[in-house]
Amino acid sequence: MIEQFLKEENIVLNFRETEHEKRHIVTGQYAHILKIDDKNLILYYQVQSTPESICCAVSEDGGLTFNKPKDNYILKNSLACHNFRAFIDNNPNNKTKFKAVGGNHVSNNFPSHKDCSCKGYSTKECFDPVWPNVKRTLFVDDINHSCQGNGYYIFESDDGLKWRVLSEKPILSSFTKMREFNTFGYISSDGGPSIFYDDNINEYVLYVRINVKLGVRHVLYTKSKDLLNWSEPELIKLNPEFNFDHDNLYYGGIYKYPGKKNKYIGFPSYFKNIIHDESGEHRSYFDECTLVMISNDGLNWEVKDRWFEGITTNPQWAGHMRAPHVLGFIESPNKEEFWLYIQKDFLTDHNKLYRYSISKEEFDKIFE
Repeated sequence: MIEQFLKEENIVLNFRETEHEKRHIVTGQYAHILKIDDKNLILYYQVQSTPESICCAVSEDGGLTFNKPKDNYILKNSLACHNFRAFIDNNPNNKTKFKAVGGNHVSNNFPSHKDCSCKGYSTKECFDPVWPNVKRTLFVDDINHSCQGNGYYIFESDDGLKWRVLSEKPILSSFTKMREFNTFGYISSDGGPSIFYDDNINEYVLYVRINVKLGVRHVLYTKSKDLLNWSEPELIKLNPEFNFDHDNLYYGGIYKYPGKKNKYIGFPSYFKNIIHDESGEHRSYFDECTLVMISNDGLNWEVKDRWFEGITTNPQWAGHMRAPHVLGFIESPNKEEFWLYIQKDFLTDHNKLYRYSISKEEFDKIFE
């Protein structure tokens, strides 16, 4: 068990601090951190008020504390605010330092889309695995949507603060077919994606969530040489095997493992879900934790540990990231320890981000 070696250091950010952040209970969802250099880091987080926005906080002390600039909005009027995920592009052929992925697949009647300025896009019916008897109409995905409302788009930035859309059309959508089911409708715009340039294979890799059916969520893997054309998405493989009746991986939380070639680490928020009626109104959540899983290729994974078992703010909402969960995994400048940024008390008015540390020597043993 590696969890015993985790050391809590300090609170680095209060997600429920400004008036804007207090207006809506969903603040700080899918937060993530980029390390610019040994002293400077950027933290991105969603504020799901009306309209949704992506805000930032910056650290100039190596990630011990984060401060919010006075005007800390880095993305507005985009449905990518629902799942925005930035990364530093380490591709040696890259021309811009920062990239990101984000976008939602909706129709005109989606609440957040009503706040956008764009109107009049064509729609078509799409199969819904969660509610298969309900007709779902979504924007077509073969056009550019000015608010990124028809799938996932790629963004780029020179400084990590001012962003522009890189892809003309969505790279993935609910109309994208996946390998296992050979049909569309499964790719979800919900859940925090993971994306990075993988120099082990000299390609970009992207992990997004799918909804297998009501109460079951999984993670897809796809890769690309240019960020614009992606391979056919496929499910990651788990050992122990994924239970397609009750298991949920709420998001991937996947990173390259620093200092080891062909090694990957994941911290998905996990829970089990039992649906008791067709309406889905009566269900049971249990077995919530953070899985710690490893891989040698990024596609096949072995679960090695379970963190924060039995800890949740409100059992009624267990599974929806209510237990402590990992939102950042960074190697320290001296390469002797890892820093893990862990969110606690999500969906409460005291939602905060903590920094933990663990010695690299201890963590490396997970691959033995």
